[in-house]
Amino acid sequence: NGASITVEWVKAHNGEFGNNIADILAVIGMNYSRERVAHNTYNVNEAKGYWKSEIDKHPFINFKRIYFNSVERFNVIGHYFQADPGGGDFTIGKRIPETGFAVVRLKECDPVLESVKQKQYEIANDFNSIIMMKLDNIYNKDVYKYIQEHGKYSLIGNSNNLNVEFPDRRPLAVEVNPTGLSLRALEHFNHLEDILNRFIDYKEIGLDNRDNNILLNSHDITDHFFTREEKLVKKESISKYTLRPEFGVGFRDTFIDIEEDYNGVSHSFKVPLILGTDLLPRNNLKKLEDHKPTIHLITWRESSNSLRYATIIECESGIGLWSNFFADRLFFQQK
Repeated sequence: NGASITVEWVKAHNGEFGNNIADILAVIGMNYSRERVAHNTYNVNEAKGYWKSEIDKHPFINFKRIYFNSVERFNVIGHYFQADPGGGDFTIGKRIPETGFAVVRLKECDPVLESVKQKQYEIANDFNSIIMMKLDNIYNKDVYKYIQEHGKYSLIGNSNNLNVEFPDRRPLAVEVNPTGLSLRALEHFNHLEDILNRFIDYKEIGLDNRDNNILLNSHDITDHFFTREEKLVKKESISKYTLRPEFGVGFRDTFIDIEEDYNGVSHSFKVPLILGTDLLPRNNLKKLEDHKPTIHLITWRESSNSLRYATIIECESGIGLWSNFFADRLFFQQK
């Protein structure tokens, strides 16, 4: 075809693109071999499409960190404790007002996240520890595609700790050591999970803004974010959800007006919500349009004269709760 080919020797482990790929594939092959698994695979791509990588991430996965226990029996497949510590990675549990927590339950688990967890269980070998998953590394386009195709066989351990790494030594799951304040974070996660469970229980008997148990009130705020339109498709009525145009790219802050009862008197609150902390980021909300979302602002009593709040999003593919945990207080004023 008249092609001109040049062969050039390059030094190994020196950052050469093709050499790096060869190293990754060699480690993957070694991992399959160690478990006596026969695995043959090949891919054919158009040259211009080779560099593209599709990352399949549920809109509920929005923070950069997930925390879980290194022992398999203490985890539930498809359930994820997410957080943005607000400061450094190992300040989780410290009372920083920017801290965001989320408890997410997906009806279909994320297979890539579960592969990382499965490798972690094997490395920990029943040793109990708190693990922090680095989602920014896992969902990197040069990492994700290998885990998606090869699962735990694309991952390695570290001989000095319980960490799970990519073959290029990029950390994907890191042991929180020393534990520090992270045990407090687990208490916060458990508290929010209890709130979510209570919401689900109340939902079965019917939610009402005013008549629920005083420990938990619910306000449907779906229409604040989405317009709903009924369309007839093949004689079947279909609800079409569209994020309101005022929530454009980069939108961050909004306020929700609610009424709460205190000693028989109705009080008005203007609740601030920060997208990306109190709630999903704008782009994630946009991706929920096809999932038929319902959004609730929930409140519960912290004391006789104060409330706390969080948001719960439920859709066809899962349910989750988001909380700006250290900056979510509302106070009743005497009238």
